[in-house]
Amino acid sequence: MRARIAEVAAFAQRRAERQWRKQQSAAGVAALDWLEKHPDTSLAALPWEVRDWLAPDQWDALNRAAIAGRVETDPEVHDLVDRWAVYRPHELAEVDLDRYRLLLDDRDYGRLGAAQQARAEGRTDVAQLRWAHTRVGVDRALDAIGVDTDSPEAITARAEARDWLDSFEAIEGRAPVGSDLDDIARRAVEPLGPDPDSAAEADTGPTDDGQIPPLAGDPNIIRVQGGTGGGGSRGSPPPRAPSTLAQRPPPGPGANQPTVPGLPTLIDKMGWGRQPPPSPPPSGTQPAPKTAGPAAAASHKRSPQALADWLGERGQRPDRDQIAGADGIETAAGVRLDPRIGEPAAGRDYLPENESHRKGLRGEYGLANDIARQFPDHTVVEFGRKAGEHGPDVVSVNREGEVTLWDSKWRGSDTSIGASRRAHQTDSSFEAAGTHTIHSIEAAMASGRLSPEAGAKALKNVANGNMTIVTAGTGSARNGVVEQIVGGERAVVHPERRP
Repeated sequence: MRARIAEVAAFAQRRAERQWRKQQSAAGVAALDWLEKHPDTSLAALPWEVRDWLAPDQWDALNRAAIAGRVETDPEVHDLVDRWAVYRPHELAEVDLDRYRLLLDDRDYGRLGAAQQARAEGRTDVAQLRWAHTRVGVDRALDAIGVDTDSPEAITARAEARDWLDSFEAIEGRAPVGSDLDDIARRAVEPLGPDPDSAAEADTGPTDDGQIPPLAGDPNIIRVQGGTGGGGSRGSPPPRAPSTLAQRPPPGPGANQPTVPGLPTLIDKMGWGRQPPPSPPPSGTQPAPKTAGPAAAASHKRSPQALADWLGERGQRPDRDQIAGADGIETAAGVRLDPRIGEPAAGRDYLPENESHRKGLRGEYGLANDIARQFPDHTVVEFGRKAGEHGPDVVSVNREGEVTLWDSKWRGSDTSIGASRRAHQTDSSFEAAGTHTIHSIEAAMASGRLSPEAGAKALKNVANGNMTIVTAGTGSARNGVVEQIVGGERAVVHPERRP
């Protein structure tokens, strides 16, 4: 009985707190409306039914607005809400911005409100994506030079970057592209870094004997002079920028193709800046036929091989996990990564202590390499997470915004992976995979790795329950399973059931 009474009391308290916050939000908006209508009237005349609901921070902000004649943004409050918008956009729709109306000026309140509305309506806010790209760059650069991302200096640097971004189009006469966003981030952090004539040159340049210092290859470094960083490891939650938002090399014409110096980046092609003439499709690429139904979608040959054929041939190729060429990314696990897939989420230096986890990681790396090689119309948006983290092993999105979740089944002996071993069989596992995929796609859009157009289509597909799950044998395992999900209905389309 006591437990029941305590439960009822706790529920009543939570409801009262929600009502209290709701009243504070309404009071803040009403107080500002009153002030705008009575700019020359003392705040003592503010109706008591409004004044009594204002929190201390709201009352202080109202007094400042009355003195200044306008609402001024509180830097710390704005930075906190902006952090939610950039790093936790899926939670932004639940934030009551009216509670902070007296602490956000018209520009900041309007911008955050537009991002919130776009999120709630399932639209892509390109302006917010540009800012997310810029803020992530600022935070990563601050982290790299040892500046606390919660410090007043960091807040000031982000505010300056925001101002530069807002004024860019008016000054330059064009919309900013990816390189412009990176340059804004570097300029904002540059005053806080070491002297570029001494420490920066010494840390990032080759030594007299031709050796490259460790910092030269650090993907978290955003250089002040020359070069740009990319990738990074999955870090702690905000305020430090999670490496799922790491800036990976932008996809080229074939999504996973490396960017050629001098050619427009994907951010240019998708309308974030001046659009260049469309590039011709890669040689041999055929228009996508119209298909319908799970089976037709799974056998759709937009990539060089159908998934079923690819799964059957994988086991016959001893070099399936490795890449040829000298431009591979070396990892602590001993598997060289195709540069088209970018950096692993846990970082290239990550190596699990458990040997079985190491083998599993090598299998995931090899699977990601093979996806880039065999399916060049797919952009790998995430792979290589730490052992024990739940979710798909690899997430990819093709040019049409179609989403594929890939699962690696590593085995040390010759084993055929059948339908009983397919990934995400339970409802809870499937739901968690979908949620994780949404976050991965959002991060890839914010970093510029995935175009806004393809990303928006991909998010819509996941929300509507349209995706493909491929479970592939790695190590000594062979074969695999293709499962097509259309409108939330799941169907194994490979291997075909025997009559």
